[in-house]
Amino acid sequence: MKAFHTVANWPVTRRAWRAFARRVSPRVALALLALATVSGYWLLWAPAYRLSERFEYAEWLMATWPWVAGGLAAALRLLGAVVPGTLASYQGSALLLVALLLLQFGIYLLALWLVGRVSRRSALSTVLALTGLVQAVLLPLPGVFTTDLFSYALYGEIAGRFGGSPYVQTPNDFPTHPLYLLINPLWRDAPSVYGPVWIALSSVVGATLGGHLLAQTLAYRLIADACHWLNLGLLWWALRRFRPGAELRGLTLYAWNPLVLFEFAANGHNDGAMLVFLLLALGLLVRGRTLGSWAALVLSIATKYTTALIFPLVWWWATRQVQGWRRVALWAAGGAGTLVAVAALYLPWWRGLDTLGPVLYWLTTPLYANHAPIGLAIWLRDALAAMGFGSPDDLEPWVFGAQRQVVRLGLLALVAWEAWRLRQATELPLACARVLLLFLLAVNTWVLPWYYTWPLALVALGPLRSRTTWLAVAFTLTAPVSMYWAQASFSSLDVRGYIVYLAPLGGLLLGELGRRALDALRTRTPRASLAVADDASAVKALDAR
Repeated sequence: MKAFHTVANWPVTRRAWRAFARRVSPRVALALLALATVSGYWLLWAPAYRLSERFEYAEWLMATWPWVAGGLAAALRLLGAVVPGTLASYQGSALLLVALLLLQFGIYLLALWLVGRVSRRSALSTVLALTGLVQAVLLPLPGVFTTDLFSYALYGEIAGRFGGSPYVQTPNDFPTHPLYLLINPLWRDAPSVYGPVWIALSSVVGATLGGHLLAQTLAYRLIADACHWLNLGLLWWALRRFRPGAELRGLTLYAWNPLVLFEFAANGHNDGAMLVFLLLALGLLVRGRTLGSWAALVLSIATKYTTALIFPLVWWWATRQVQGWRRVALWAAGGAGTLVAVAALYLPWWRGLDTLGPVLYWLTTPLYANHAPIGLAIWLRDALAAMGFGSPDDLEPWVFGAQRQVVRLGLLALVAWEAWRLRQATELPLACARVLLLFLLAVNTWVLPWYYTWPLALVALGPLRSRTTWLAVAFTLTAPVSMYWAQASFSSLDVRGYIVYLAPLGGLLLGELGRRALDALRTRTPRASLAVADDASAVKALDAR
């Protein structure tokens, strides 16, 4: 562990970096950063294996592809030499995971700085090559940090292989299936919470590869990889209208982000598919193709319901050409049409009103994970109990329910505020990103690290120096670091975990206070200067008359 702390705390000073930059061209430096990134993801194999949610998967993978075992052994030997003893314990493995994520994020920030100092062609080729190499390294990752891949596979088999409906049937209906024991016990009695577009895609995988566990798992990782490439193309296409000339930095902001690469290439989450249709909708909207944008947004909602949160804002902008009550009527008609279209997509798996059970459950019966306001709600519950208003158990439903309603009203107020002050199409992505950030930080009671890929994809379409942009980028670091550390510790976020998780908000507040203090110092001038300025203003006023 001593060697690990020595490496982790090695001081890279500004002078050393400048000396390195003078000796190495920006093009070579960017290539070296890409190589370091790929190497870091290979080293991630070691903590991924040690911390895997399901060791059976790693064993099956290495039995099928023996060379994976060789690659894992090489990573373990290298890390054992550099940071001896770290992987000997579960906590040491978790510490190594956090260190590698921090390292990748630092490389990512350096890459964002360097990409503007390299020719457009060289930078673009480096970013695209990096994407392909990282996906190739993470595809055979010998471990999983979530069991979502196995849930996707079983829901897909229910829909495509067994002819059932994953909205009313659950993994508990198939207890002898090989996938059953790989699914987290929390989700074995849960029907699918994903939209019909994702179920349609899953049903194809289930019908084609049903019964082949490893093939299905890798298929979902490959689908996530394909969606990532589609998103890169759509980002570039949309940026040509949102920020002409800034396509490269926007693309790098998203493509090189460690959370995006890790969660899609390694964990295979379906959020990338949802973002495909969202980016398509925004790209079509900025080109004036309103109907096509609406259809793409409907498909995004029908993949994963999250984008329903920003539909009112996007559609309000889309109807800007119509004024007054006609605009409100057109906006409401678009919302009603969306509900009808999504309902129609449910038809292949419709089994009566029970089909809507998963959606209604999540709307009315929240599960708590990494929900920041819960600490305040617990404090208020205990304070009221201490004042004699009732027992904590009796007060909890009322206090927690009131807290949820307050933050939901706050979200509605933010959507209305963003819609009212929206003036240009270029402002739309950041406005939507702020809505999603508030939803994740205050409204959604079940928050997981990869959810922060949602606002990141949106801020990639906005100005790089925006506070919203850097807030979204910062959460792609603090969310996985805090939440995966808690997961490795078999606990929920504690006070220290929430401090790490919410650190970007504190940084934003301190930065704003510092900026205002500097502005005040810069505008402070001697009395004589003020008098001269007043005299000059008086002369100009007389001349104007």
